[in-house]
Amino acid sequence: MNKYCESIFKTVRRKTREVMVGNVGVGGDNPIRIQSMTTSNTRDVEATIDQIMRLADAGCEIARVTVQGMKEADACEGIKNGLLQRGYTIPVVADIHFYPPAATRVVDFVDKVRVNPGNFVDKRASFKMIDYDDLSYAKELEKIEEKFSPLVEKCKRLKRAMRIGTNHGSLSDRIMNRYGDSPIGMVESALEFANVCRKYDYHDFIFSMKSSNPQVMILAYRLLVAKMMDLGWDYPLHLGVTEAGEGEDGRIKSAMGIGSLLLDGIGNTIRVSLTEDPWNEIDPCQKLAAFAKAYEGTGIASFVESHRHFEEIKPRSVILPKNMALHRDGSVIIKATPQDLHSSDVYKKLGCDAQLGRPKLRISSADCIVMNENPRDQKSIHVLNELKEIGVGLFFGDQSSENYHLMTLQESLKAHNSTSRMKKFMISTATTAPTAVIIKKETPDQWSDLEKIKPSVIFLSPPTNRL
Repeated sequence: MNKYCESIFKTVRRKTREVMVGNVGVGGDNPIRIQSMTTSNTRDVEATIDQIMRLADAGCEIARVTVQGMKEADACEGIKNGLLQRGYTIPVVADIHFYPPAATRVVDFVDKVRVNPGNFVDKRASFKMIDYDDLSYAKELEKIEEKFSPLVEKCKRLKRAMRIGTNHGSLSDRIMNRYGDSPIGMVESALEFANVCRKYDYHDFIFSMKSSNPQVMILAYRLLVAKMMDLGWDYPLHLGVTEAGEGEDGRIKSAMGIGSLLLDGIGNTIRVSLTEDPWNEIDPCQKLAAFAKAYEGTGIASFVESHRHFEEIKPRSVILPKNMALHRDGSVIIKATPQDLHSSDVYKKLGCDAQLGRPKLRISSADCIVMNENPRDQKSIHVLNELKEIGVGLFFGDQSSENYHLMTLQESLKAHNSTSRMKKFMISTATTAPTAVIIKKETPDQWSDLEKIKPSVIFLSPPTNRL
């Protein structure tokens, strides 16, 4: 198995070179840097300055603006000068879209330029099937160098930084025909541009591998780091999930993608991309950075990894209990109280449709409910029966012959031993509820008792270390 991080047992920061973005160091011994992006029209210089100042005041360390053409590129001169006149030294990054001349122009004014390998040289993908042999593919790479090298040389001369930022949604026809619409295609797309930078002895660049799908994003970054480790490269990484959304959904998607990689020790600068005001992105970024910092050096005892292959997105094969409402693509289990069941919109809160006062399952519905004890009041019993009829599983902390019994490992072992002793003196035993065991602070050595108990499902709920 290829190595993609310093340790799979604990969080150890990946060592990288330092790339200076204006007066802000990225990588090296620097902390995780926080970025955001303006939503104003870049041609509106004053509005963009106001947004960047507000971002800086909120804790943003690097601000990015969109540069679609020459007018936006020229506006960046006024934006940068206006910020300096107001006492703001926050680095400004130009995000280039489709038009290389804008990149070579704007680099005079900004601290860093971001190029997308999928559309900097190539046109937007047309999804045509093109058979590239090695010779024709090599000619395409020569075309990349011809159009990209002027920007590389100018960045080197002016000491400007660059981000080679691949986006899963904008891979070129050339890449998709050779590698498919895949994470490895994202990596190879970035490496083509990085090789040009290295040919011209330019090393002040940062990689990113963005996707709106956190799984694709995570895999692409891990593949990129594995490739860099093989090559002996040490370039920093910018992390982000493209178009994560708004509210809880956007924050959860970003936390899944960015947080997973930060726990791997991967990532030097981050942006939580929300469809909200840009300053709303800063707080979740700060929380993720603090979360990763708190876990540095912590983890679990080392072991021989024999099952997990990060090179592909493949769920672990499991056998689901026949008598339990779980989902093969991942189960949503929600904790509820009797007060929740008394709510007039309880079905809606569980992701169900309500028709004539009765629940109906949707793709977003909860698969199971967990309660500390089986409620006895008629309202709660009615709601639970309605949910059970449509296939929602019920877990209770107290014994119930009709539902799933949720116990600690110690409680479950005690019940198992008691039942085993009783069986010696009984011809038959009453049917008992399927058992669900919750693991809290027990050590791995104690987990061996699970083989005797054989619970239908196991809940992991460590009180402190969430790893």
